Amino acid sequence: MNFFRTKTFVAVLLLCAGALNAQQQPPTPQLLSIFPAGGQVGTSVEVAITEQSELEFADQLIFSHPGIQALAKMRETSRFFPQPVRLRNAFVVTIAPNVPPGTYEVRAQCEYGLSNPRRFVVGNQKEILEAEPNDTFDKATPLDRNSN
Repeated sequence: MNFFRTKTFVAVLLLCAGALNAQQQPPTPQLLSIFPAGGQVGTSVEVAITEQSELEFADQLIFSHPGIQALAKMRETSRFFPQPVRLRNAFVVTIAPNVPPGTYEVRAQCEYGLSNPRRFVVGNQKEILEAEPNDTFDKATPLDRNSN
């Protein structure tokens, strides 16, 4: 009878140790989406991390092509904020003129490490974002012929 109590005690102890070990793991940052997910060669575009998990405050964006660089977007100074302040998960991405059009990877870095990769598309045509209101024909966002 003592043998079974000891075995049960050891089993419970191992389960508790496994649960404690699982709780001590650092969170895994996940980049789910960014917007916009691309830009034109030779331009800069404001990019925001729109969905994330365990990625509360990304320090930087890292791209698979060295010609694509991101700087944190700063809040403009004002009477109430005389010093520039970093905006949360907002970046200005600069795409060099020598970056070939294509699909590249982007990862976010935070205090927990690097996130999973997401796609960032670089094109050679002008990118246009819709502007509200645009629910009727007379208020539609105008498009150039050579744009995406």
